[in-house]
Formats: sequence, C-alpha cells, structure tokens
Amino acid sequence: MPYDIIKSLLFFVSIAIIGVFIFQNQGYLGQPVELAFLPYRYSMALGFWLVLSFLLGALVWFALDLKKAYRLKSDLNRKDRRLTEMNDEIAELTGRIASLTGEIHALKNPRSAPDPL
Repeated sequence: MPYDIIKSLLFFVSIAIIGVFIFQNQGYLGQPVELAFLPYRYSMALGFWLVLSFLLGALVWFALDLKKAYRLKSDLNRKDRRLTEMNDEIAELTGRIASLTGEIHALKNPRSAPDPL
C-alpha cells in the first residue's frame, strides 16, 4: 500500500524537521510566544507551541484517515461475508456433485448398485 508508506515517510520527515528546528533554536524555545486569534490571546513557551501544533496536526491527520479506515474495514467485512457464503455454496455443490456421481455410477453399472429390499 503506497499510501501507508508515504504516510509513514511524511510522519518521520516531520519529526526530523521538528528535531532540527529544536536543535537549531534551543535558546529560543524557552522564550514566551504570544498567539492571537480574534479576541483571544495566549502566551506560552515556544517549545509548548511546537509540541501542541504537532499534536494538533497529528490529530487532524488521524481524523481525516479515520473515514478511509472505516470504509476499508466495512469493505473487508462485506467481502468476508461474501467469501463465507461462497464457501458454503461450494460445499453444498460439492455434496450434490458427489451424490450425482454416485447416481450416475449406479445407472451405468446396475450390478454394482445395492439391491433394493
């Protein structure tokens, strides 16, 4: 599944980029950074903002991937039920073929057929 490989690769690349950023900005990670959104203002250390933004990104990625995961699971369950039905049908047809083969053999060789009482 190329999608899973790409997803894992992007995850590790993003971890590496964050690691390089943290390594290069070690002195600045403890400084407070203010984030403003409409009337709300929040002030936290830069390191906390980095961790928080990464976790929110992972959560969004997980939420977007959830729909696909449930769709694939339902497809798998549907195909599994269909496979079970087809195996039951194969077993039934095999039994019918065996009984018909026995009847054909009895008709071809009347001497080998069991005597009716």
